[in-house]
Amino acid sequence: MKSIVACWILCCGLAAAASTAFAQDTPDVAPEPAAERGPSNPMMEMRANRMIESALELLDSKQDERAVKILLSTPRMFPDAQARFRAHLELGRFYSQQRKVDEAVRQFQRVGKAEDPLWRAEALHLTGRTYFNANNYDAAFMALRQVTNDYPWSSFANQAYFLIGQCHFERKRWRKAVEAFRMVGTAVPQREDLEDVTPAEAGQRVFVRVKDKDLPVLSSLGQPLEVMLKALDSGDSETVALAQLGRADEDYLCSVATTTEPSKPEDGRLQVRGGDRITVYYVDQNTADGNRNRELKSSVQLVSTAAMSWMDGAFAERVDGLFLGQPAFLQLKDVDLDTTDEPDTVILPVIARYKQKKREELTLPDGATQESGETLEEEEDVWITRNTARIELLETAPHSGFFRGRLVPEREDSEGAARSGVISVMPGDEIVAEYVDKIHLQGDDPRQVFTSAVVVEGGNVDPRSIVATSADPNTQARKLLIESQLLHDWGEIFKEVGLQSNADGRADEGLNRVEGIMSLYAKHSLDRRIVEEAYATKWDLYLIKNDVDSAIATCQALLTIFPDTALADRAFLRIAQAQMKSGDEKDIKSAMDTLKRVLAIEDSPHRAEAQFRIAEAQEMLATEKGGDLAPAMLAFEACAKTYPDSPFAGESLKRIINYYLNVKDYSRAIQRLQMVEQDYPDAEWLDEMTLKWGIALYRIGDKQGAIRKFRQVVEEYPGGAAAAKATSFLNTLTKK
Repeated sequence: MKSIVACWILCCGLAAAASTAFAQDTPDVAPEPAAERGPSNPMMEMRANRMIESALELLDSKQDERAVKILLSTPRMFPDAQARFRAHLELGRFYSQQRKVDEAVRQFQRVGKAEDPLWRAEALHLTGRTYFNANNYDAAFMALRQVTNDYPWSSFANQAYFLIGQCHFERKRWRKAVEAFRMVGTAVPQREDLEDVTPAEAGQRVFVRVKDKDLPVLSSLGQPLEVMLKALDSGDSETVALAQLGRADEDYLCSVATTTEPSKPEDGRLQVRGGDRITVYYVDQNTADGNRNRELKSSVQLVSTAAMSWMDGAFAERVDGLFLGQPAFLQLKDVDLDTTDEPDTVILPVIARYKQKKREELTLPDGATQESGETLEEEEDVWITRNTARIELLETAPHSGFFRGRLVPEREDSEGAARSGVISVMPGDEIVAEYVDKIHLQGDDPRQVFTSAVVVEGGNVDPRSIVATSADPNTQARKLLIESQLLHDWGEIFKEVGLQSNADGRADEGLNRVEGIMSLYAKHSLDRRIVEEAYATKWDLYLIKNDVDSAIATCQALLTIFPDTALADRAFLRIAQAQMKSGDEKDIKSAMDTLKRVLAIEDSPHRAEAQFRIAEAQEMLATEKGGDLAPAMLAFEACAKTYPDSPFAGESLKRIINYYLNVKDYSRAIQRLQMVEQDYPDAEWLDEMTLKWGIALYRIGDKQGAIRKFRQVVEEYPGGAAAAKATSFLNTLTKK
């Protein structure tokens, strides 16, 4: 029988490495080919990508503000370049790490227009992961199911299945969690070009997938199902047993850990060296053309993606500050540099630099036009090199791949500044080490690896000690922002326990702090994120005081300054919810007007929720007056149809189903329930809907159908309130 052997390495993009290891960052083949890249301007694409690489380097060196500024400007400067979607992806990834869910999701949504399907799949996967980390499992389900439905061939489908299983696990829905976990790995792309060599990360776990229809038969006969992996340079080899993968009978998987440390054959670890190659051997006992015991091979070329940082003296933790006159320790990890049986060495350049303000004229890209209100000049921080030096790094042991060295930063005007192994600096300088990683997993071109630390004077290595005494307006604004946010939290606590006067006092103090930020903003060019968060804190403080009109005015002011802000729509939602909470008819109608402002924001990730809340408001008004609920149901219907991929679509259908059950239109209720079960298999309330499905079937006289649904609730959702009711109904029906 024809067999397919393929090898994968687990790359750093997978979050839960210990729990699942069936994914890779980029598939070998994809049924859906990427579209041709526009806009037929290679120079523009190159310039845009260069800006993104520069931003990523700044993120690596913890210069977040500058990096975000570059990433935000890339789509504006290169509106036709496909690389702009990469900028949105990296921005979303950064915001997600900062737990800024709305900002992250907004950036990921913009990637949905990319021509490359892998970018779209990754954006959806990261959206689901962002929601999962925020414990918003319903929203996570919607994004992750889009990955598994629309991009089932991609490796992101494997990661999506794992996160879906995790969501069900958190909700204690064990059966559905197991079903999702079993699907992990089933999306690994197949490769027919067995002799092709794939790059993989040295020191990571290698996974081998074998597809052979003979394997289930051989397994039932008790035959050993194995593959052998052999490292070319080290000579080490391991024989690993295959295990069935997912639901496909002919798919089997195995894995082995690779290590640069000495090991012996068949000890469970495959020893590798820098630039090593692993060959996988599998014997196909029965081939499609009638041959027996045909040996198949596949190869993996090991590479090492370098990482570098300044460390403390024990090389235990990374540091961001270096003492004047004391040794600074640098560590580099790159197995590719391990070329001999002795400890190897590498020499790297190091520079000491400082910032200087410079007014610079910006050049618009080809074909771009200047928008009204924009300026072609801005002040930027320019780095001035003070001195340079070289640092020698020695491998810690033969074949370890870790290289360490030391350098002493001395004051420029001191006597020791001229000694070897010393770099001349001044307090506040930044010391940057640079390394060119020629071989890595991130592409064919060499990548620049940087690490930096601030020179400090005295006994505190934390560079924040410099920031604390700085007269920089951004630093002052951050301090005021933190204080206003703390006062908001304090006021919210008072409000929750009914001490409104105390809450108002704290809110007024917080508003004073915000006014301080606005005064700084009027005199200086503050970081945009500080200003936006100041406005967000301001309307939150007004809501503590129940001053909804001032909160709305604050939102409008922010939209006037920053029309593309990611915060105003969220604020309008909060304001509308505060208006609806009063229960007053006038306030509820005002809430509907507020929610319509969210619908008017074209790229808002909250439009689905706004439509849902409008329907809720209509339902509240109809219920209060004892009127007709049909208009509210039409609004819920609009939410489900307009935003089918949002969690509020399922919630809307739930309201519609309850409406049909209440008016005893069981046929329509069952029709909607069938739609919900098919389209929303992960909904939190699916047990409740399945229970009601059984009740509806019983009402129309289908007793056996009702019993099946009640049993489904008991089996799939044990322990919940719906399961208890279903058990009671089953006992009653079986007795009858």
